[in-house]
Amino acid sequence: LSSADVGEAARRIVNAKALNVGQTCIAPDYVLVDRSQHTALVAALTAEMRAMFGDEPHASPDLGRMCTVGHFDRMAKLLAESGGTQRRVGSAPPDREGKYMPLTLIDSPPSGSPLLREEIFGPLLPVVTFDSFDEAVETIRGIDSTPLALYVFTADTAAAESLLQRVQSGTAVVNDCVLQHMCHSLPFGGVGTSGHGVCHGEWSFQTFTFPRSVLWRHAKFDVDQTVPVPARHAAASGGGARRAKLLEALILHGPYLSLPGGRSLPL
Repeated sequence: LSSADVGEAARRIVNAKALNVGQTCIAPDYVLVDRSQHTALVAALTAEMRAMFGDEPHASPDLGRMCTVGHFDRMAKLLAESGGTQRRVGSAPPDREGKYMPLTLIDSPPSGSPLLREEIFGPLLPVVTFDSFDEAVETIRGIDSTPLALYVFTADTAAAESLLQRVQSGTAVVNDCVLQHMCHSLPFGGVGTSGHGVCHGEWSFQTFTFPRSVLWRHAKFDVDQTVPVPARHAAASGGGARRAKLLEALILHGPYLSLPGGRSLPL
């Protein structure tokens, strides 16, 4: 958003996108930037790519490769059909034999670009501009209304809260990326199109444990039949308003009596 520190945001975005060369489910898939900061952000992202991997990133031991030739081919196809302006550091082009796909900014791709219709899972990073907060929200919803991760860079707490309320996501981080997956005290998982269920710590236990309900009753003793006004059995006669009150209590408080010591007696 417009109040973000552009330089610091660029450093954290590139760091997250370069992790395993974008081959993680929580890598940023695209960047939305206020039009007033567009030029500055593109310059900062490019400078950070150079700072991290040098003038010739293909020679850097810290920049990985595509996991398979097939995945390289998918990246090459997305890049060829992306539209927009491609910006990268270094002179080395994509190399199929070596499975090298450079970190590439795709500046201002058209709204129908394949890059904005599917998870990229690679080192291609579209940069899209917006002119208003509402437009940013609608753009996110239009690309994927329930992403696995939402990253918000801003110094305005109220703006961050508003975006978090208006855009549903599996996880979210304000002023950084990917750290939510490293914090095991937080549940991690998707919602809607990005998945169901959560993991990490106690959340994993709850996700993969089925809480079965079991209620035991006495084989013969039946309070419903022995109290002065039967509360549950419709065939019983009498009771009137008192029976209605007892039935209401049964529905509201459950089919048991509370006993001393925190115990209960099923009716």
